[in-house]
Amino acid sequence: MENEETMNGVAKGVGFALFTPKIISSIIACLIGFFLVSCNSISLIRSITYVETTATIVDITYNSDTNIYTPIYEFDYNGQKVRAKGLPFTYADESVIGQKQVISYNPKDYNKFDIGSTKDSIILFCFGSFLFVGSGIFLYKFFKEVKNM
Repeated sequence: MENEETMNGVAKGVGFALFTPKIISSIIACLIGFFLVSCNSISLIRSITYVETTATIVDITYNSDTNIYTPIYEFDYNGQKVRAKGLPFTYADESVIGQKQVISYNPKDYNKFDIGSTKDSIILFCFGSFLFVGSGIFLYKFFKEVKNM
């Protein structure tokens, strides 16, 4: 009787040791999926209301107080060419002037825009959802099995 209990304990320990890498990878995948879903949710919501267009980088401004460079984008807004400041960065590459980039702007305020295609946001959101849900299901089933042992 005692040997049978010992064997069951050893078997459970070996089984748990075999699943430990899967558990850790599932937890990491679940966290990465949650991060991708949460980060891309805002972009996904914006992609529904924002308008996608192509903008040209026409200038880069420099603020000597903060040592920050800001690209200036030019694009069509309601039939007029407008300029809007992009996200600041800490280095300058003059070769980007004249390059075209896909942006999505707020039709109510052209100064609010996201750089990149809305398709990228949707793909990352779907991939993150797949990781989050898939690893969550694996963890749920695994812990359900552990509870039944």
